[in-house]
Amino acid sequence: MQRVEEELLRDAVRTVGRCRMRVGGFCMTPSIRHGAWVIVERIDPSALSAGDIAVYSIDGRLFTHRMVSREGTALRFRGDQPGYLVHDVVPDMIIGKVTGIENPPLIKRLFERIRTHVSRIVGAKAAVCAADC
Repeated sequence: MQRVEEELLRDAVRTVGRCRMRVGGFCMTPSIRHGAWVIVERIDPSALSAGDIAVYSIDGRLFTHRMVSREGTALRFRGDQPGYLVHDVVPDMIIGKVTGIENPPLIKRLFERIRTHVSRIVGAKAAVCAADC
């Protein structure tokens, strides 16, 4: 499934010039939050510079990370959060540059946190009730 998503994104960016995609994960927080939509535009990888955020693919898996340096023809990317892997990427792996970020609104994030906490509480109470029976 990941390769299908990658190919669809590549085709959209190549033919239309830009595409909107949803991002999951926490490695780019707070710049890009989990569930954010990003605009990915076609770019010549040689035009990327340190600080730019790009989408690239490694073995069919999509990553949205910040470029930190250039080592010859390889571009080095990593997430904004400490402890995330550093990827050395060749130009063919670059799908496009992130030119817009639409983070989820605060109220939506609050409801997601409340829902997570409630499900944990309900799950814990259910486990206690099952143990008492």
